[in-house]
Amino acid sequence: MNSCQKELVTRKTGSLRRSKRNGGYFGSLTAVSVAPLYGRLVDYIRSILVALREMHLWPLLLLSALCNANEPGIRVLLTKTGIDEVLNTWKRMFLKRMAYSEPVKLRIYGLRDYIVINNLRAGRIAPHFELKASIEQGVGFRFSVNRMNIDYYGNLVPYSTQEQSVAMQANVPELSFDAVIKVDNANGVLTPKMLSCEASAPYSASLQFNGPIPRALHALSLLHPPVLQGFVERALCRHIATSLFPPFRSIFNMPAKKLRLIENYYLDYSLIGSPLIGSDFFETAYNGEVFMDRGFKHTATLAVQPPPFPADMNPSQHPAMVHILMSNYTLNTLLYSLYRAGKFNMAVNHKTSPDSFVNYLKTGCQESQICAGTIFPSLGDKYPNSTLDMQIKLHKAPTAVFKAGAVEIVTVSSMKGSVRSQRNRQYYFFSAQMKLVTNVKRVRLRHYYVDGDISFDQLELSNVQSDVPGIDRATMSFVVSYALDLLVKPDMHRKLKNGMKIPKTTILEMTNGLVTVQPDRLVVSFQLCHQLNCDRSTVGNARSAADHRTTSSTYDVY
Repeated sequence: MNSCQKELVTRKTGSLRRSKRNGGYFGSLTAVSVAPLYGRLVDYIRSILVALREMHLWPLLLLSALCNANEPGIRVLLTKTGIDEVLNTWKRMFLKRMAYSEPVKLRIYGLRDYIVINNLRAGRIAPHFELKASIEQGVGFRFSVNRMNIDYYGNLVPYSTQEQSVAMQANVPELSFDAVIKVDNANGVLTPKMLSCEASAPYSASLQFNGPIPRALHALSLLHPPVLQGFVERALCRHIATSLFPPFRSIFNMPAKKLRLIENYYLDYSLIGSPLIGSDFFETAYNGEVFMDRGFKHTATLAVQPPPFPADMNPSQHPAMVHILMSNYTLNTLLYSLYRAGKFNMAVNHKTSPDSFVNYLKTGCQESQICAGTIFPSLGDKYPNSTLDMQIKLHKAPTAVFKAGAVEIVTVSSMKGSVRSQRNRQYYFFSAQMKLVTNVKRVRLRHYYVDGDISFDQLELSNVQSDVPGIDRATMSFVVSYALDLLVKPDMHRKLKNGMKIPKTTILEMTNGLVTVQPDRLVVSFQLCHQLNCDRSTVGNARSAADHRTTSSTYDVY
């Protein structure tokens, strides 16, 4: 029990004792019956507020709402090998962006005039230099370049004269810089910030001009090599940030803080808290709520509370570059959002069933055929030439629990059975409460699509009421179980394989993954690779840890 839970228990116990001494929880409510209707309503609300105050429930309610408010639903752990791969990719993208970055404009002021350098961009970069990147514990990353020989190209345009522009080339030899980049949470997004930067250009820069520059000579004196050298040293740290930070965002951040899963359902991928940065790991935590968005957010936070989800630096024995850890909060918010939209309510009738199943719903058929009338003769006798119609509606949102090797989903619903005659009249003959336990085992990914083996391991019917002889708890359990295997299971498999795609949050690809279902969490461990260096047959694939296979490149055939 954590400190927040202990505080809740202490406050709740004390409040109950004080309320009992006062003669009940709402002892002052009896006086409201003599007031007019409006006054009675006001007095009733006032008495509730007084009771809450006497019971000291305000702190209790606040603690209940805030205890797990900052608990994440998803954690991402980057291991030492993952950090190395990320830094190598970062370096390649930095060099590419330096060479092909967007042009910038610089204004250089003189005594009476200034010159605009249009289209300034880095050109040729000599290959003989040192580029280093490393992790800075508790801070972020260190990025340094030594002895880089680089050419800058631009056009000189005098501002207040009619002179034509002059092409310019500047060569800066032995260019070096050392930058420390702090990484932190800024409004839910992992954001880099230049913490410190030192730049130097020890050797004089050289300038070449393509064309006459008569009227601008007085201003061009500012571009003499020593002046340019000092300018480069002062401006370099601002310039390299434009080449360092965009690749960082491409590697670590998604295009938006909400990622589309299916239809109008999105994953809240906003960052929670600051990242944990060690000498050999980089760990971030994310909200992980799944919600429905139809112009505004249908949040599930009031109905589903995130469980405690502490950081784990060794979540799996599988050697991997990245481990993604997910608590049951993410899955439960998805189930709640689907429940609110009525996605779990089901109707089994001649309109919703496949053609091969429609004959089973008829109360009358030939003796050689199988239908509801032959399975339950009394139903066919009482309602001849009719069609069966079953309605299943959930009482509350399903709950999901991660267990060793499986995901267990519990649903509680009401079931009503009726028949519809040829005259389109409906007669109800059966009702019951149904508890269904569904297990998803061998959870795996194929090209970033989720799949698993679905089984209905427990089916309980209660409060069974029927006005047809022969239709009771035992017979309906058999019929419902048969319908689940014949109709529901194939539909769930089809939706998983064709519609449940895991969104990508980085330009790096996931390969050779392993999915492990542990108590209270699901762990996806995988390797990283840049798009050009990936084996396409393994991209987006993750096998189940329940499969005892020796090779990581063998996957189920779909």
